[in-house]
Amino acid sequence: MLRKWLVPIMLFLILSFSLFWGWTGRRELAECQKTNQELMAEIKKEIYQAEEKNYLTEGESLDSPLVLNTLDGQVVYLDKDRVWFLMFINTACPACLETAVEVNEELAWYQKKGLEIISISRDIVEDLNELIKLKQWPIPLLRDASGQTYRLLRIGAEPCFVLIDRGQISFKADASGFGRRQQELEDLIKKSLGV
Repeated sequence: MLRKWLVPIMLFLILSFSLFWGWTGRRELAECQKTNQELMAEIKKEIYQAEEKNYLTEGESLDSPLVLNTLDGQVVYLDKDRVWFLMFINTACPACLETAVEVNEELAWYQKKGLEIISISRDIVEDLNELIKLKQWPIPLLRDASGQTYRLLRIGAEPCFVLIDRGQISFKADASGFGRRQQELEDLIKKSLGV
C-alpha cells in the first residue's frame, strides 16, 4: 500500500519544492531587476549630466574650430570666421543623400555670397569615395572618423543640417523638422551674410 502512495507523494514533494524554488527565484529576480533599473537610472542620469557639459545646442558657441578630415586624411579646420552650413549624411541612406542634394541646390545661391556648404559623414573612406565617383557627389565631403563633431552637435538622425554662424550654432534640424524650419534657416543665412 505504501508503494501505491509513494509515487504521488514523491511527485507532490517535487512539485512543492519546485514551486517554492520557483517562487523564491522569481522573488529574487524581481528584486534584482528592481536594483538593476535603479542602477541604470542612476547611470543614465550621470551620463546625461556628463554629456550635458559636452555638447552644444542652438544659441551656444564653439570654443574652438571644428576639426575634420578630407578623405585622404588631411586635417581641415572649420574656422569661426565664416558661416558654415553642415549636412550630416550616411551613404547607406539613399533618401538621406537625395535630401542633402536638394537642400544644397536650394542654398547654392548663398554660396556665391559666402556660405560654406559641406557634407560630413562617419562612413568608411571606401564608401565615401564610391559616393563621390558613382553619384558624382556635388557637395564638398569631409569625414568625422572619431565622431567628435557628431557628439559635440548631438547628431542622431541623418540627414541633419546645422548652421554655424561665426562659431555660434544658430540652426539645427534633422530631415523630419527641416521642412517646417526651412524659411527660418534662409532668414538666418540672409542675416548672417548680410543679403
